[in-house]
Amino acid sequence: MAMHPYPVVLPYQAGGGDALAVPTLAISAAATNPRNAVAVANAFINVSCMRRYGYPAGGAFLDRARVGPAGTPISGPYAYVLGPSNRIPIIPFPQRLDHQSCRPLQQRIQGLRAGGADTLIVDAAQLTFLDSSALSTLGGLASISSQNPGLHLHLFRPSPPIRKVFEIVGLDRMLGIHETLVNALTVCASQAPIASP
Repeated sequence: MAMHPYPVVLPYQAGGGDALAVPTLAISAAATNPRNAVAVANAFINVSCMRRYGYPAGGAFLDRARVGPAGTPISGPYAYVLGPSNRIPIIPFPQRLDHQSCRPLQQRIQGLRAGGADTLIVDAAQLTFLDSSALSTLGGLASISSQNPGLHLHLFRPSPPIRKVFEIVGLDRMLGIHETLVNALTVCASQAPIASP
């Protein structure tokens, strides 16, 4: 089944000392149907609450979730963009990372960072090719990330050949490489900057 971006708004209960707060998460969730889109949004709740309040959510109000119509089918890799707000868009990510696609990708990431984005979570399942330009670009992003904790790059579901390339050049130790979105989100929650509500 084809993946589509679904706009989802999901209220949740803040945990910890702010249990009366009921913030909402607005996400463009990549999913095959509306039910799965709500599940994806629910997976982001703890990261959202950690980023906003510094502790995990008390739970989502799944019965109050609102899902909009499916967008244009997603035909390649995509990335969730996390920033200071509770809005999480997705952006396309190149299927082939080479000298032609790296420059526009770098410019896009610089623009996202200028807009306050601090984390990209890339579904790399359809990432099919990396050349030395891509490795240099990703290595540069990882280097920026280690020097400036304001940017974190995570890839989940990379194919075995792509994962092997990351391991050979050592990028698996610099980038977050994960089996699943949930694994990536678990790490992101621990890296979450705390914004003022």
